[in-house]
Amino acid sequence: MNPYSPNDISLQESQPNERNEWRQDAHEEPSSLSARIWKFRFHYFLPLPAWLMLFAVSLPPLVLAFLIPFKDVKIHLGVAGSPWAGFEAFRTLFGDDIFRQALANTAAIKLSGALLAGLLGLGLALALHALPWRRLRGALLVLFLVPFFIPSAVLARTILDLLASESTFEQGAAAFTDPSLARLIVMAAALLKTSGIPVALALAAVAFGPANPDAGYARAVFVPALRAVGAFALVQLSGLFTADFDLIYAQAHALIIESLMTVDLYVFRWGFHMMNLSLAGAAWLVQFILHLPLLFAAYFLIRRYLSPSLFVDGRTDTPVRQVSPAWQTAGIAAVSAYALVVGFMLYRIFVRPFLLASEHAGAPGAWLHWPPVVAFLFVAVLTAIGSMVMTVLLAYPLTVRTLPGRGLYKLVLIIFLAAGPMMVPHFMYLRHFVNTLVPLVLLGLFNLAAVFVLKERFNQLYGDRKRLAERTGRGEAHAFVTLFLPAMWRPLVGLGVLQAASLWNSFLIPLIYLSSAEMHPPILLYLRTAFEGGAWGVPFSDPSNLQAAALISLPPVLLLLVFRRFLTADLFLGQSRNH
Repeated sequence: MNPYSPNDISLQESQPNERNEWRQDAHEEPSSLSARIWKFRFHYFLPLPAWLMLFAVSLPPLVLAFLIPFKDVKIHLGVAGSPWAGFEAFRTLFGDDIFRQALANTAAIKLSGALLAGLLGLGLALALHALPWRRLRGALLVLFLVPFFIPSAVLARTILDLLASESTFEQGAAAFTDPSLARLIVMAAALLKTSGIPVALALAAVAFGPANPDAGYARAVFVPALRAVGAFALVQLSGLFTADFDLIYAQAHALIIESLMTVDLYVFRWGFHMMNLSLAGAAWLVQFILHLPLLFAAYFLIRRYLSPSLFVDGRTDTPVRQVSPAWQTAGIAAVSAYALVVGFMLYRIFVRPFLLASEHAGAPGAWLHWPPVVAFLFVAVLTAIGSMVMTVLLAYPLTVRTLPGRGLYKLVLIIFLAAGPMMVPHFMYLRHFVNTLVPLVLLGLFNLAAVFVLKERFNQLYGDRKRLAERTGRGEAHAFVTLFLPAMWRPLVGLGVLQAASLWNSFLIPLIYLSSAEMHPPILLYLRTAFEGGAWGVPFSDPSNLQAAALISLPPVLLLLVFRRFLTADLFLGQSRNH
C-alpha cells in the first residue's frame, strides 16, 4: 500500500478524534513561545520568498486603495501628488443610482446563480450516482465540466450568435437591445459554466460517505451531497458583490450596459473609460468592505462544518445505492437532457463553424496570428508554474495547527484574498509597466484560494501522519520532502492546470494594461472583433471568426481532458468564487 494513500483505514478512523489530537499536540509542545518558534523555524523561512513577493505585488496597492477614494487622483501626478478631496467620491458614489443598481444586479446574479447552480448540481449529482455504469458517470461529469474551461466571452457570444442565427431579425436584435433578455443570457451562460462544479463536489462527497451498506439513502447519499453543494453556495456567496467580469463585459453593449451593470464593471467603466479614478476607487473599497466579513464567515462555516465532505480522496467506485426504477428512469432522463444542452453548445462552438463555408479565403480569423497565440500560451503556463510554487510555499506552514502566529498568517491571507485583483490601485502601482507582460505575470502568480484548498486537503487526508512525524522527532523539512510534496503533487498539478486555464481565458488584466492591439491576447482580439462587427473586411458572423473562437477555446479544454485525473472536485471550489 502507498504509505501516503488516504485510503488507509487508520486515517479514516482518526478523523473523528482530530480535536482531541490537536489538544494533545498542544499539550506536548514546548511551553515557551521562543522554543515553539525555534521548533517550527522551517515554517517561517520556507514561505519567506512567497510572502516577500506577495507583499511587493499587493501590499502597496492595498495601501493605495485606502487613499485613492479620498484624493482627486490624476494619473500624471500619482496618488501621492494628487490633492485631497475628502469624502467627495463617497458622496457621489452613494448618490449614484447606477451604483445602487450595480450592487443590486451583482447580488441578484450571484444569489440566483448560487441557488440555481446548487439545485441543478445537486439534482444532477443524485441522478448520476444512480447510474450503474461507472465509466459513463465519469464521462458525463467531464462533459458537464467542459463549459467551465471555455472562455466566458466565447460562451456569451455563442449564445448571442445562436439567438441571432436561429430566430427572426427582430428576435435576434432583441438579444443586443432587450435588457431582460440580456440578463437571462448572462444567467444561462453562468449556470452552464458553473453547474458542473457542484456536481463534481457532490459526487465526490457521496463516494466518500458512509461505507456501511445498512446506512439509509438520505444519510449515505443525500446528506453528503447536500453538504458539498452547500459549501459551493457559501463560496459563491463569499463573493456576493463580484460577478464574472468577462461574461458581463462580453455583451455589455451601449444600449443595455446600465441594465447589466455590476460592481466590477462599474469600477472598470469609471476608472478606465471615464478616468474618474477616485470614484472607481471608492466603489472598489465599498466592495472590499462588504466582501471581507462574507469571506470570513464562509471560511469559518466550511472549515467548521463542511470540510470533511469536501476534501476527500476522490474515490468514484463506491457501490451505487439502490433506488426505485422510477427514480432511476427520471435520473437518466434529467442527465440526458442536460448532456444534450451541453453537447449542443459544444457543437455550436467546436463543430458547426467548420461545417460552414466562409465567403472569405484564408485561415480562421484574419486577426488571429499564431506568434501571439504561442507567446500567451507560454506566459500562461509559465505563470501557472510560478503560482504552483507560491501555493506550496504558503500552504505548508498551515499544516501545523500549533504554529505560533498561525491565526495572523491566515488573517493576512484572507484579507489579500478578499482584495483580489485591485483594478485601480494595482494600475496606479504598475502603470509604468503598461504594454508589457509584467502585470499579467505578477498578478497571475497568486491564487490564494488554492493555498487554503491545498492545506485543508492535506490536513484532512494526511494530518495524522504529519502529527505522527512531529511526535517522533522528525524535522519539518523532512516531512515537507517525504510527506507533503509526495502527497500533494497531484492536486498541485491540478491547481496549476486551473490557473493556466484561467489566465488563458480571462481578458480583464490585458484589457487594462495592454493598449497596443499588437500585444492583445487571442481572447481580447476575439472580443474586440466581436464589438467592431468584424475585422479586415470580414464580418464577425463569418465562419472564419467562429473557427478562430473554437481554436482559442481549445487549449483549456485539452488541459481538462489530459489532466482530468489530477482535477479532483475540491480543487474547483476556490475557482468558482468569481464566476
